[in-house]
Amino acid sequence: MTVRNHFAILKNLRNIKEAGVSSEHMKKLRRSFLDPSWEKAMTVPIDFIKAQKYMPEFSREIETAMLSSCKGFPKLPGFTIFIVDVSGSMGAPMSGKSEFNRMEAAAAMTVLAAEMCEHISVYATAGSDSYRKHQTAKINPLRGFALSEKILEAQHRLGGGGIFTRQALEYVKEHEKETPDRIVVFSDSQDCDWENSRKPNPFGKYNYIVDVSNHQHGINYKGVWTAEVSSWSEGFLKYIAASEQCLN
Repeated sequence: MTVRNHFAILKNLRNIKEAGVSSEHMKKLRRSFLDPSWEKAMTVPIDFIKAQKYMPEFSREIETAMLSSCKGFPKLPGFTIFIVDVSGSMGAPMSGKSEFNRMEAAAAMTVLAAEMCEHISVYATAGSDSYRKHQTAKINPLRGFALSEKILEAQHRLGGGGIFTRQALEYVKEHEKETPDRIVVFSDSQDCDWENSRKPNPFGKYNYIVDVSNHQHGINYKGVWTAEVSSWSEGFLKYIAASEQCLN
């Protein structure tokens, strides 16, 4: 089966399944995810995660296509630390009609970014609003759907409170022996440390916060980060790669 429109395949899996197409057609569809053309598709992980949600029996094939697609994005050299906000507010939907929430978008972006980096550490963080204290945990640097699932599972372990960005960064710094080339925080900018005038103190060579909330007016971290990126698409990776080239 020659793949001509990769996005259409992902988008229509639900309809294909509900239509009850023939077993022969399903075999062709399954094989389509192994087509080498996925490497040039530039399709983002959240599209594959949606597809896997609708057709879990194709999980292996969909993941293979997703990892192939990630090869087309710019590479980031060196050591990268990802910190993913799994606080309560990250459970909000991306938009009024969206089937996915901010946390799922952040997990999908982490899957993509992890494929682009030479060496990574991944942390999930939330906390207790009552005690004004973070809860942060390191996640095994898995690939694909397994990494996304571990990030989403972390919400249940780390509490439903807010994100305490400064505390989370201090925790990560204590547990990492190597200074990172970059730190990337995926969040919705609902920083509870900020309410107590505790500015984040990131310690990477370059430091980024990626706001997945689509807020028009987030917290003004002026002077804290190398850049604040308002995006939940693959564009943030292109931006980081380009900005570091200019700064070097």
